[in-house]
Amino acid sequence: MFGIVARIEWEKTWRQRTLPVAILVLVPLLKVLAVLELNHLSAEAQLDDIRLNGFYLAAHSSRWVLAICAILVFVDATQRIAAEAERGQLRMTLTRPVRRSALFVGRMLALAAIVVGIVAFDLVVGVAVGFATKGFADVADVALQGDQFGAAALWGDLLRAYALAACGLIAVAACGLWLSACFRRATTALTTGLLLFCGASLVALVFGDPLASMLPTTWVWRPLETMEKLTSGVSLFRVPGETVAAVAACVGCVVVAVGSGVVRFARREHGE
Repeated sequence: MFGIVARIEWEKTWRQRTLPVAILVLVPLLKVLAVLELNHLSAEAQLDDIRLNGFYLAAHSSRWVLAICAILVFVDATQRIAAEAERGQLRMTLTRPVRRSALFVGRMLALAAIVVGIVAFDLVVGVAVGFATKGFADVADVALQGDQFGAAALWGDLLRAYALAACGLIAVAACGLWLSACFRRATTALTTGLLLFCGASLVALVFGDPLASMLPTTWVWRPLETMEKLTSGVSLFRVPGETVAAVAACVGCVVVAVGSGVVRFARREHGE
């Protein structure tokens, strides 16, 4: 049943076209802008092979791409239930012989699939643009500074950064869907969601760690920012336990949001 609901929600997203078209336009555009930005660096920076490497380009551009995608996914998630309630469609949905938990979880699965598709598309475009413009090679003298700056190791780091960013996006989507189940009007869910989203982003920007590390909005761009620093020789990405902690935080957020969302959705009246 979960799979059927997820498929219906996925097809609904494609029929509405808004989110897919936005992603198809946004991702390549920001990749091109990132290339133009790097090509217009100062003469000294142009000589820095590290900053002009394809790994740096992919991480630098994707950090902003996925930050914007987080807003789009969050907005879409806040409308999944609240918009139906406002239009009166939720009344018909709740009268069907389908468990409400299946309806909610199925929509969450659809959002997770959308997130994976967005991240995969961004990765493919980023790698293609990187190969076409900068290439993917060692970012330092591996013989002097160690294998962590070698291309083989950096490929693993890049894929891990994208995977962690996807986990963060799924957590953001789960928070948005929970909000959607809490309100009867789409505008209220959207306004409340954007205020919370912007507030969390502001807290992350102003206060930094350790508070920022607990916010879903930070989980989206932090892995790619760290990857960007690694490929510019500033810091190392391989902190023991970092990946496990990041995934655990995202999973915990999703479990809490989905669990409380299912409870709230189950209490809705047929007339809402």
